[in-house]
Amino acid sequence: MNTILSIDTSFNVCSVSLLKNNKINTIYKKTKNNHAKFILFIINKILLDNNLKIDKLNVIAINIGPGNFTSLRIGINVSQSLSLALNIPIVVMSSMLIVAEEVYKKYKKKKVLILINAKFDKFYFASYILDKYKKMSLLGNEIIISSKELLNILSLYDNSWVAAGNGWKIFFNILKDFNLNKKVNFKKINIYLPSSKNMIYIALNLFKLGKLLLPENIVPNYLFTKIPYTK
Repeated sequence: MNTILSIDTSFNVCSVSLLKNNKINTIYKKTKNNHAKFILFIINKILLDNNLKIDKLNVIAINIGPGNFTSLRIGINVSQSLSLALNIPIVVMSSMLIVAEEVYKKYKKKKVLILINAKFDKFYFASYILDKYKKMSLLGNEIIISSKELLNILSLYDNSWVAAGNGWKIFFNILKDFNLNKKVNFKKINIYLPSSKNMIYIALNLFKLGKLLLPENIVPNYLFTKIPYTK
């Protein structure tokens, strides 16, 4: 029986989920910039609540971003420390993949445009589409982009796509200010940020496929450099 601990500190919520006996339990706390203060307490509590010793975990799942610089590093450092100390394998995943998978799981939407606020008129953007294995796959690259650049890119997509992520509300307000909102018409899905609960399902698949990483090989997905978009 697989036991999986998933950790998400990518944004302003410190979230930990545990899969045990095919049941998922989650603890989360809005933390702003205080992830370091709560993360170990939350991990310890969820293990105690489920009567599980930490060395009985089969795998640790970590969200590597994109997200807030400091909070991402806290979650990754904790995962690396646990993995090294207890010889527990790690699987990693993107913030935007987590959102895309939740959109499909909850709404059965197969084509998702993810937009997450990166502040200072910048957004994290990615398009995900359901592949032949019934998994959401990245189309092109995850990028960091301005609202003007995003408007140009969106002309490549028709209305069969849905929009998810906390960046869309901000983006559409920008368009409204410039009377451009009629140019973009995607159905908006009320899933705004990644969650540790949904990470469990992705982690199960990665674990079964043997896509495990050594803790020293984990690299945060900050998206500092904009990657050329391909369609």
